[in-house]
Amino acid sequence: MRAAIFILAFAAAAGGAVWLLVSRRSDAGAERLLADLTADIERGGVADLGRAQAVGRRLAFSSPRDRDAAARWAFASATLAADYGVDTSRETADALGRVGSTASDDTASVIAAAARALDLLHAGDRDAAGRLAADGAGAATEQPHPLYALGRARARNGDLPGSARALEAAMIRAPAFAAARVTATRPAQAPAIAAALAPVLSDESWRRRIAAVDALAALGPAGATLLERTRADRHAVVRAAALEALSKKSF
Repeated sequence: MRAAIFILAFAAAAGGAVWLLVSRRSDAGAERLLADLTADIERGGVADLGRAQAVGRRLAFSSPRDRDAAARWAFASATLAADYGVDTSRETADALGRVGSTASDDTASVIAAAARALDLLHAGDRDAAGRLAADGAGAATEQPHPLYALGRARARNGDLPGSARALEAAMIRAPAFAAARVTATRPAQAPAIAAALAPVLSDESWRRRIAAVDALAALGPAGATLLERTRADRHAVVRAAALEALSKKSF
């Protein structure tokens, strides 16, 4: 009897250990996929967003309670629609349904609200998209997604100066995100974005200057001249960032 109890206890403990090991491996795999999803969204090309969509879909089915993954899946789908004209409204709606309420200012809610704004923009409801994007841009968050959605909505409504301000604010939060995306979808705007970033290179804060360097690097040839100028920045970290950016680009 005691032997049977011991065997059962040992089996239960072993089963628990195996479950924990598998769970940890699964969590690590999900984290890697979420990082890949985020990176593809940041690059913003049509192929990148297609991959992000596929990864988001996979995460949604393997981790149905992961609101962060669902929100990014929704954003990738909605951006494919708003920026490239791909009809992804059904998939965006599915992803947003998995996020649930977006009443708070947590990361998933903020990204999902930006996705909803872009989806409305694709559907032709520019006023509603602008209002929702403006509400999201006013949230207490460091995420660039709502500012990007606001910039796109303003541009669609003909407010180009307002669009430029929103996209510049998005670049302050996440330089490569907004710059790379705008360059991918509206390459003709790259020189104007570079010109808007030029004053930031004289900012007192070296952190803001290095953020501008990251954004200029994402602009490609349009940012090359300003990157060259930044090689003489008074802060060693900014100089190093400029040199690294120039070494990685074939201008």
